[in-house]
Amino acid sequence: MAEIQSTIYFKHPSSRKQGQLLKLFKLIDAELEDAYALANKLNPDGGRDILASFVDKLAQDHGADLCPESITKHSGYGVVYFINGGSGDYITGLTVKLVNDLCPEVHVQGWGAGDDDPWEFWFKIFDGRVVRYDDQPWEDDDEDARLLATVYRWWHEDMPTKIRVGFLNESREVEPAELSDDDYDDWVDALHDRAYDDDPVSQGVEPALGKEDVKEMVSAITELFSMFKASSKASQDPQKEAFKAESINEDDVLAAFDDISVCERNFDLDGSLKHFSKNLCGQTSVLDDDFPKPIPVKYGLYKMGLAAVLNERSKYRVNQTVDGFALLDDGRGELSYNSVTEYIEPGSKRPIKMHTRDRAIWAIENGKLQIVELHSEEYLPN
Repeated sequence: MAEIQSTIYFKHPSSRKQGQLLKLFKLIDAELEDAYALANKLNPDGGRDILASFVDKLAQDHGADLCPESITKHSGYGVVYFINGGSGDYITGLTVKLVNDLCPEVHVQGWGAGDDDPWEFWFKIFDGRVVRYDDQPWEDDDEDARLLATVYRWWHEDMPTKIRVGFLNESREVEPAELSDDDYDDWVDALHDRAYDDDPVSQGVEPALGKEDVKEMVSAITELFSMFKASSKASQDPQKEAFKAESINEDDVLAAFDDISVCERNFDLDGSLKHFSKNLCGQTSVLDDDFPKPIPVKYGLYKMGLAAVLNERSKYRVNQTVDGFALLDDGRGELSYNSVTEYIEPGSKRPIKMHTRDRAIWAIENGKLQIVELHSEEYLPN
């Protein structure tokens, strides 16, 4: 049976609660009732229920108890080491979530790896959510360089310098790829945008994955890297070429909207992006059951997605029909339109055709006409 090793790191600003957390891990395996009492001390509003839910989930979904191999301290952090079977990665995610749920003010992260192929997984907390990343190092030097510049940086940036984990930190043969802070921030935004409250992968609570499922997940991550690599070809400040304007009016908005269409037909990434604010927000809803809630829209993720398909190989094309324009009370403008978007999906090579109802909110930023909000809803045509 495959074994998975993992380690949880946590540090509470209160030395008393830090000690209680360390003690909790010793009690969970030995004296469960005492552990419940201690959980209530850590979280008087529901510590026992949080721990009971965790213990039940381990037993029902994974047929496991929480049995740490060791509980130590390092650089001010509690360090709990585990060896589990095939669902060890999900047990790790659940444990990170347990610590955060009991003590939201704690800093907790997790890392682990399998004993077969070089595969590792990472857990951090972002905005109260457990964010997961998987990778397979030692397969390609360029990929390893990108891993060091992205996921390794992301996981380690909040940790003390003496805590260094991951296969690639065991060797100095590969150097991190050169990556600007803006590109790194875009990568982080895209990663966080993929982690939704109801996403079982990011929450670390799915049933155990088989080997082929893991490969499929890593393939999806590789596609994200491909999108990231493509987006790095874009200018860091395409907005400097945006249309100048002092106020919002329909003629200027329609002219900029037409310019986006021209740029996309010519596969001009910078030309299209110049009309989108770096503060872009909004949401999009798709019919895919894997995304049951609206997906947040941010500039970094939008840039990556557009960069991945805006080329002849993907056969990207979009036809848009304007429904109307309205000047809003705050001086911004709202353009409503319908889109039919077609392209070849980069990872699966599947042809995609989407019908969406869209709304773009236009505003003036730094004297330039910019889309500051983008809302899109996929629908089935009659």
